[in-house]
Amino acid sequence: MSGNAALWNTLWGEWIVEELIRCGLKLFCISPGSRSTPLTVAAARHPEAEINLIYDERAAAYYALGYSRGSETPGVLICTSGTAAANYLPAIVEASVEQIPMIVLTADRPPELQQTGANQSINQNQLFGSHVRWFLIQAAPVPNSLQALFFHVSTRQFTLPVIRFLVLSI
Repeated sequence: MSGNAALWNTLWGEWIVEELIRCGLKLFCISPGSRSTPLTVAAARHPEAEINLIYDERAAAYYALGYSRGSETPGVLICTSGTAAANYLPAIVEASVEQIPMIVLTADRPPELQQTGANQSINQNQLFGSHVRWFLIQAAPVPNSLQALFFHVSTRQFTLPVIRFLVLSI
């Protein structure tokens, strides 16, 4: 990754985390991996973020579901590319059925490495199907798309069951 791309990923991660916290979200359940590093580092550095590192993605998703159920405030899930996001599916289905709000941030490989057999690369586009109520794929930092994400977080007053934002590495 070029230095310029790494800088953009870092700044973008910081912006996403800052805005989610500004919208009232505090809990970040992180299953770390290389593709999600900018989001993980941004959350870890933010003084208001409550970080739970949970290496098993399925356990992380259920932890966030329990938090969201009990606090009525979405927990934020962060994971890397590949099958990591697929492990969130059972908890996301429960959140959807029970109308429990959650935010899911998944990282992915850059578009040029998708569908090439590259390590940790699967088609994540419709991974959770109809169980997410709002879904955005973003390949590069575009303010309007991030504003749309934060609009959905801040104006729905946490009644939208699952919002998913797929972050592609640049």
